[in-house]
Amino acid sequence: MEINGKPEIPTGQVNGQISKGVITVNDLSGPVSGKNVTDLITLMKNNSAYVVVRTQAHENGEIQGVITPSNASAKQPI
Repeated sequence: MEINGKPEIPTGQVNGQISKGVITVNDLSGPVSGKNVTDLITLMKNNSAYVVVRTQAHENGEIQGVITPSNASAKQPI
């Protein structure tokens, strides 16, 4: 994992974007394992994709939120 150009996990406060990349079919796991990236995009458009942020103090999850495409109508990479 690369964070702000560094190969590490942040341990302090982070402001702004902390990760970016391209999602491929090989990255899909869990409920979307074996499906297409378009299936993930559909879940995002339906507010059915979410992220859970875990910390050492809260290994079961400290905060979670819905993932939405930045422009759900555009045919651009997310």
